[in-house]
Amino acid sequence: MSKAFTLIEVLVVIGIITILLGLAIIFYHQYLSKAIKASLLSDVRNCLSLVAISKQENGTSSLSQVVATCPKSKYTQNLILESENPIKLTATSISGEVACSYNETSGLVLCSEI
Repeated sequence: MSKAFTLIEVLVVIGIITILLGLAIIFYHQYLSKAIKASLLSDVRNCLSLVAISKQENGTSSLSQVVATCPKSKYTQNLILESENPIKLTATSISGEVACSYNETSGLVLCSEI
């Protein structure tokens, strides 16, 4: 009786490992995309809190400076104040694949893949 693996057995194992790795990569990409969206959403909401405080204390005179000092996570490339009245704020990811926008008119923060 031979104790070695046959070529067919080795190829089957390699095929199974390849399929599992392919699935793992797909699930990791989906997980990373969700994490980036959550991070951008959090950054926009944190910045909106700072903007609201500044708007209450100083009016709308220095909102662009406030947005420039908003803290950003490692996934956020930039936070841009597109309009001060009504407030429109956009955050984009470093990869450029995800963007989250806030519009004061609707009061919603919407995230989308670019």
